[in-house]
Amino acid sequence: MTNFIHYWKMHFRPTPFGKEGKTGYIAQVLSGKNTLRNDDIVRGILSDGCEIKAETISDIIARYEQRIRHELTLGNRVLTENCQFTPSIQGLWNTTTEPFDPQTHICSVALRLTPLMRRMLRQIGVEIVDNRYRTDSLSITRITDAATGRTDGFITRGDDVVLEGEKLKVTTDDADAGVFFRNTSTQAEYRVSRRLTRNMPSEVVARVPADLPPGSYTAIIRTRYTGSGGVTLNECREICSLGNLRAEE
Repeated sequence: MTNFIHYWKMHFRPTPFGKEGKTGYIAQVLSGKNTLRNDDIVRGILSDGCEIKAETISDIIARYEQRIRHELTLGNRVLTENCQFTPSIQGLWNTTTEPFDPQTHICSVALRLTPLMRRMLRQIGVEIVDNRYRTDSLSITRITDAATGRTDGFITRGDDVVLEGEKLKVTTDDADAGVFFRNTSTQAEYRVSRRLTRNMPSEVVARVPADLPPGSYTAIIRTRYTGSGGVTLNECREICSLGNLRAEE
């Protein structure tokens, strides 16, 4: 029997990817209202009894993160206690003499959890807040593979998928916004580089990268769109698919 040290609270979300095409349910972690930022981390360090001034801690963190970014610009892998950053290039070359094209070839960074982080996750149990599902959080509620019409999680590499939900519209003027596919095993993310075929609050049509490795994925939309006139969020929110997607050879 596992002895858990920490617990995550969760509630259920419905997914159309249940057995035999029926509705199933997946867990959604009940996180705090706001995403913690470096200033929050500094305050937490001080509350642990650290006697270093807050300004000094903030400066060290800023220099640390800047150094990681600098090493990545040089093409170096960076291993921290929490994860490994690995430079990667997304996109397909048709010939070995074809030049790099920033419209189709995207420089990116893949993240992989360290053994220390994975051991920590094994110490976390789950507390179900209630056994009813919640509908107050945003999610991609339905995904249709345009090539086959399937809605069971299968996606065709190099073809469109139709993502349905609420407030999905991607803020295209935001460099952090877009449609992504995150591998559920490696946590590597693959960004959709092609212009969205359709970009509406209730429906986004995106082209699955042709070079997406076979595997299990979560579809993610990052956007600052709120649906309230010209009001946008200060930072992108992440809207995820309710179930895993399958990319095959």
